[in-house]
Amino acid sequence: MKDERIEQAKNKIKSEITEMIFFIVMISLLIKIIFLDLDFKDCITEYIIIVIIPVYQLIRMHMLKISIYQEKKQSLKNIIIIMAILIVTSALMIYKNY
Repeated sequence: MKDERIEQAKNKIKSEITEMIFFIVMISLLIKIIFLDLDFKDCITEYIIIVIIPVYQLIRMHMLKISIYQEKKQSLKNIIIIMAILIVTSALMIYKNY
């Protein structure tokens, strides 16, 4: 039988890895658009990952009836950061197409 503390530590590590991957993909998308001057079709994989991860987390947390964030201020801050990055990225993609 596994110790509950070990399981919680494993889950925390997996969660941190998911966050790291999410932010690395976000940085990759921004670098491709800003510095490498790539089109949206060249960055579609990153864009899909950036959209799918938060949507999956929200759906899964709703299904399990648990909150993803402990503090409302942290939750609002994370949502604002993600939305700002998506808006800037989308604006850059639109601007590059004209």
